[in-house]
Amino acid sequence: MPYNTNTVTTSLATKLYVDTNVTTTPRTNLTGAAGTFYLGEVDNRMNPDKAIWLKLYDHASPTNASDPLMVLYTGPSSIGRFVFPEGVTFATALSVLVATSPLVNQGTNPTNKVTVKLLAV
Repeated sequence: MPYNTNTVTTSLATKLYVDTNVTTTPRTNLTGAAGTFYLGEVDNRMNPDKAIWLKLYDHASPTNASDPLMVLYTGPSSIGRFVFPEGVTFATALSVLVATSPLVNQGTNPTNKVTVKLLAV
């Protein structure tokens, strides 16, 4: 899998998650436990003809058929940046995927790679 998680030393967050090829296959249990998501960046510049949706789950092992806690839109050929100063709390674990539709169990993989960066604790 082309991703890594690094520990950072700040008062805001302790995990920086970077994945250079997020798809409809969920990236699961990124926080390893309950946590808080503060900001994210979705780089969809390699997909000039398709918007994508980042789906965030409060679940350690969701599927594309699971209901996401939050869905964030990034347009074609764009970078989406999302900031939550108070944070979004995940009671179980933070998991993510991207798809070409915001609907549950809908959408396909993006044509080209999508990079996702998340800052959480």
